[in-house]
Amino acid sequence: MGKFVSIHVFPVPVTREKAQEMTIHGREGAKASDKVKFLEVWAQIISDRRPERLYSRAYCLWEAPDTESIMEVIGNSIPVEGIYPVLPFKPEELESIALE
Repeated sequence: MGKFVSIHVFPVPVTREKAQEMTIHGREGAKASDKVKFLEVWAQIISDRRPERLYSRAYCLWEAPDTESIMEVIGNSIPVEGIYPVLPFKPEELESIALE
């Protein structure tokens, strides 16, 4: 199983609550899967003004065998800009990882 990041662009800037609602984490329409695990999500802040921050994108981290499996889980619940394989590591591991 590998790790992947899916990128989701919101059609208009949204509040935190709307971003959570639109991501797979907050959607009831997402299909359950034994082979795909949703790990975490980050939202891109485009406006840090108070009282509400606004967000433009969501970056979701997955563990899955392939991108197709992730797309099966996401379905049509949220637009997908792309899904990319990633290699997460901690800074202290940098010297031991050979990037090709």
